Amino acid sequence: MLADREKVIRGLEVCKTAPEFREECAGCPYDDGQEDCIARMAADALELLKAQEPIEPKMSNTAIPVSKTSVRFVLTYWCGACGEAINQNDVYCRKCGQAVKWDADT
Repeated sequence: MLADREKVIRGLEVCKTAPEFREECAGCPYDDGQEDCIARMAADALELLKAQEPIEPKMSNTAIPVSKTSVRFVLTYWCGACGEAINQNDVYCRKCGQAVKWDADT
């Protein structure tokens, strides 16, 4: 499960004011008495940022019958995150919003 975006934002807002003063941490959602609150917040922030990195699409050749004796092959692209069909003009998946990383050759 992806980290809670609002929790990370609130933690960063509280921490940026005065991270060296423990009494300022009272409103932080990561302040639960453990010493690794900043490390946990950083890990959640990294997880959210990495989830935004573009993903390469999956490709498949689909055979389409043209007549009784011949077929035409069409290259089809799929979102690498959710599997929804996408086209080469898509920068983001229309279903899940994942950024798509197209190779220069594609």
